[in-house]
Amino acid sequence: YIKEGQEAPAGMHVKEGPRGGRYYETSAGRGRPLGEPPKDWTPKIGDRVRIRLPGDDWNGRLARVTNLGRAGDQVSAYIQGIGWEGGGNFVMSSGQLVPAPYSTTEKKEMTARDILIAEFGETSRSATSATQIDIETNLEYDVYDTEAGPQLWVKKEPREDKPWVVTKESAVSLEAFMRALLEMPTDAMQAMKEGAQRIVFSPVGNPHDRKTSQMIGRKFTSAASLKGSDRVYVWPASKKFDAGRLAQVLTHEAGHIVDHLRSNLGAQYQDGLRKFWADLQENEGILLPASIREQEAIEVERGIPPDPNKWQDDWGRWKNVELGRGSPGALHYWPSIQVEKPWRELSQAAKHLIEKNVQNALPVSRYASTNEKEYYAEAYAWYQLGALPGDHIMYAHFDNLERTKQWLQQ
Repeated sequence: YIKEGQEAPAGMHVKEGPRGGRYYETSAGRGRPLGEPPKDWTPKIGDRVRIRLPGDDWNGRLARVTNLGRAGDQVSAYIQGIGWEGGGNFVMSSGQLVPAPYSTTEKKEMTARDILIAEFGETSRSATSATQIDIETNLEYDVYDTEAGPQLWVKKEPREDKPWVVTKESAVSLEAFMRALLEMPTDAMQAMKEGAQRIVFSPVGNPHDRKTSQMIGRKFTSAASLKGSDRVYVWPASKKFDAGRLAQVLTHEAGHIVDHLRSNLGAQYQDGLRKFWADLQENEGILLPASIREQEAIEVERGIPPDPNKWQDDWGRWKNVELGRGSPGALHYWPSIQVEKPWRELSQAAKHLIEKNVQNALPVSRYASTNEKEYYAEAYAWYQLGALPGDHIMYAHFDNLERTKQWLQQ
């Protein structure tokens, strides 16, 4: 029945009730309308979605976006069913799809195999080699290719050609990882699947933990880590972490992957910017201004996103202050007040101005102050988990990354 003042979902046939009131009928229990999609929401390829067609048999079905298309102002998403055969093409502007995070029931009931299939699609023995030696652990692994992209490296049980039937030790890492996936922010999970070439479920601990423990002066055991720019390792210690905590660790590692992709994006951005100014001069006779402020004003006016490497300048401002404060008796130049003096000889007012100038660039955690890479990865994790302050310099950076990619693809 329809409440007074409300309307039935579009396309539904409304009838008069035998005792008054208005109602509409649904079929297959799929008539309950899903909520409206978030404003300006556009899914990415690989995202989980639900179909929003009130009264239709397809309403509420779970699917994954396989492609995106645009015709004028309309954005269409091509989907493939999850748990059912088929798919189709749906118009985003009509609200026919909505985001589909995992439900509480799904998180409880899904097995590691269910999650693996949902997130990585079909798996097959590697076309290059069924088994390979990993240089970090010096062990032989069974290698599986996945539809999603990354290879899965596991120690399987003999005679079983399935990536979820693995040795007890490797299964610990696999099970913990799959559970944590359900708690990861969608963007972080997608970044990891796009950037990782392999995910190794190790039956042994991280061989570098002893060195790390000696460096920080206390026992340290890795749950997960990234090697190079594209190898994710999940260690048996992940079993000691609950799914939420491990998801934070994996989101941090995804931050390292995003940082690597960002460094490549920076070079493309500079090429795009040079082309923009060349075209502007040729088509409109507008020359590149000598003033950086004038240049940036024109770029903002024309819809050019900010430089994806600009955050490094802000990190450098903070690092400069830390170096000066770390050696309070040494002569140091302070750009924000244009003075060269040791920290201990500065007035309280000068110190206040210096600290205020880097307030929005402070590391989000003690670990983030280790180096530039950890600064970035920690900020990414905080951003994805909704804990990064909106005025932090990294907030604007992450907010503009997708926009920068889209601009470069135009």
